[in-house]
Amino acid sequence: MISLATMHHMPGSNHDFMQPFERIEQLMNQGPRESGSKKIVLITDPEDVQLVMHSRSMVRNETMRSLAGDGLIFSDGKKWRERRRALQPSFPPSDPTRHAADVDWALAGLMDRLHAIADTSETFPLLEELLRFTTRLIYRVAFGIELPVDHDMAPMLIRFFDTAAETSMAFIDAKSPVNIEVMRQFPSARKELDREIDSIIERGRRESVGEEHVLGTLLRMEAEDPAFTDEDIRDEIRTLMLAGAETTSNVLTWLFLLLDTHPDHRKAIENELDNTSDSELLQSSILETMRLFPPVWFISRQAVASITVSENTFETDDWAFICTYLVHRNPDYWEHPNDFRPDRFAPGYALPHRYAWFPFGGGRHLCLGKALGELETFESARRILQTFRIVRSDSKPLKPRLGIVLKPFDDVPMRVELRAR
Repeated sequence: MISLATMHHMPGSNHDFMQPFERIEQLMNQGPRESGSKKIVLITDPEDVQLVMHSRSMVRNETMRSLAGDGLIFSDGKKWRERRRALQPSFPPSDPTRHAADVDWALAGLMDRLHAIADTSETFPLLEELLRFTTRLIYRVAFGIELPVDHDMAPMLIRFFDTAAETSMAFIDAKSPVNIEVMRQFPSARKELDREIDSIIERGRRESVGEEHVLGTLLRMEAEDPAFTDEDIRDEIRTLMLAGAETTSNVLTWLFLLLDTHPDHRKAIENELDNTSDSELLQSSILETMRLFPPVWFISRQAVASITVSENTFETDDWAFICTYLVHRNPDYWEHPNDFRPDRFAPGYALPHRYAWFPFGGGRHLCLGKALGELETFESARRILQTFRIVRSDSKPLKPRLGIVLKPFDDVPMRVELRAR
């Protein structure tokens, strides 16, 4: 297991970016707040990750289900298998460009907004703007709804994501102070989101949305199975919003922040994009960004039978807390693990271990929308960098926030400038 104290002093460590280690270290010293769990064990070695992720004795636990619902990314067992089988055709892994036209449509709106912002020379909240883009895309792909380019869904989604994140940490971290004010906001934030979800369902029924969209499949499942209710549809839509909107917007935010602190590398990408649309430097930078700041920074599993993983024996109800953030920075597998070094992922690269890098999860629960996430991340980054340069407007310390996803603690004010060509 990694020594967290040792990682504080690794080459390339940065106090602000290392801030999550302190809280991780605190929460691993005791079990989760849930009374049903006996102990929690931190997993940071790829070999142990593989054992846990592929074991039938380990299943997804109920903590996130109680917050975001029993949707595909939080369920397990027979329900998960049936819904995965039903929804997979909307995101075919064998056709990674299936949604290319949808990505182009959403990107056109984002580029128009960035042009308008550049004309004003004003700062703008980068994460919120990128979330507006990813939300438009998931609405069109999953629900068959075309939101206007200036839609105001982002603040509502951020309220739900942030209050759910703080509440989830209250479950996991038993010693840190509970933010009562934020936890009080979570029920109203969820109700606000559920009102929007109900309007999506009603619109889908009214317009008879087709099964090329997830919503159409869910409505067909409800019509065929009396046990499949509106609450089941809400759960799936809620988790799709989380998996399809917040993860990609955070990856893109970290990418632009990292490129801003590595201007020579950004310039090399720009030069490559001036000559080709398929930038290998950009692709390797995206993969390295997801190594340093995986959108889902932890994965938890709960034992349903006794199982031994390396030196740890898990009894029923014990937790395995797989910290993707730490696995991705494990010095036994990555040289200078806290440095931004995109050449790790140069063409022809080989991972040091199958689970040394797994931002899309793994095993039977590999991300349903992996192909779409990869496509929209690369295409949006490519299009933006071809035209604009996004730079920070201040030098305040950056601190990641631990919640459901790993994101900047506060939205980062940025400026967007037209590139000199």
